[in-house]
Amino acid sequence: TQRDFWLGGLTALGRVNPVTYADDPELRRLIDVVPFGVQEEPPRAGPAVLRGVVPGIGEGDRIVLWGGGLWDWLDPQTLVRAVASVARERDDVRLVFMGVRSPGPDVPPMAAAGETWELARSLGLLDSVVFMLEGWVPYEQRGAYLLEADIGASLHRRHIETHFAFRTRVLDYVWAGLPMVLTEGDVLSEQVEVHDLGVLVRPGDSAAVADAIWSLLERPGGRVGFQPRFEELRGELTWSRAVEPLRRFVAEPHRAPDLPGSSEGADALQPTPLGALPGRALEALRDGGPWLLLEETARYLRWRRRPQ
Repeated sequence: TQRDFWLGGLTALGRVNPVTYADDPELRRLIDVVPFGVQEEPPRAGPAVLRGVVPGIGEGDRIVLWGGGLWDWLDPQTLVRAVASVARERDDVRLVFMGVRSPGPDVPPMAAAGETWELARSLGLLDSVVFMLEGWVPYEQRGAYLLEADIGASLHRRHIETHFAFRTRVLDYVWAGLPMVLTEGDVLSEQVEVHDLGVLVRPGDSAAVADAIWSLLERPGGRVGFQPRFEELRGELTWSRAVEPLRRFVAEPHRAPDLPGSSEGADALQPTPLGALPGRALEALRDGGPWLLLEETARYLRWRRRPQ
């Protein structure tokens, strides 16, 4: 999805053109994607970090894990309301937020963290049903938390960020084989749906989130039953697969054929000769009216001003 965004930008700059298309109809030689990946080996069990360790989380409790930061474009509040609903009917559900404050000095405090804390407090759930871990779980230790959880959660609001998001917390759930409840609307939630790795919900629907938590907690086999499907998707998302486009480019680097100085065909892509401009203007007016003429004029001027 992010590649589509950049292809639009390259199109506006004239870089998607007959020469680059002839070079590669998929335009992968012009722009490809090296996404974030997952480690080849899934996490291994170790000492407990939540059950029997964090006061209020017992050995038999069922854990819903929010595996990342509390950012303002996400929706942890809906998750708190959903867990509050579930907790009214069963006393073994616990919601754990893994990261409340970012360790990055350039990341400002987010309102979502304070609002989530206040909501949990006002509902009487803080430190009894809802647990907000201070600080930040070190990256190399996150696997232990993922393995202890029963459900991974990631909810977001309607936002342009969602459309382009590729959330690493969801990759971690896949890496650890953790069934999940996700808000629909991004590329990884689509993969979760295709592989049946959890439940998707509409933005802001706390009742649907509560139903999803119930269904996953009561699903026969628990996490174990999901593992074959997780293995399939995990194999598609490993770092060795993610970096393959970069590996290909390093092995066979090439200069884009439409760039000045390229020997691969830039001369074939030239602007309309000056003498032919009146005729081209008449064609644009006939085919699309004044708006097409303006568009063609703007495109021509961008081409003339391109770096040499």
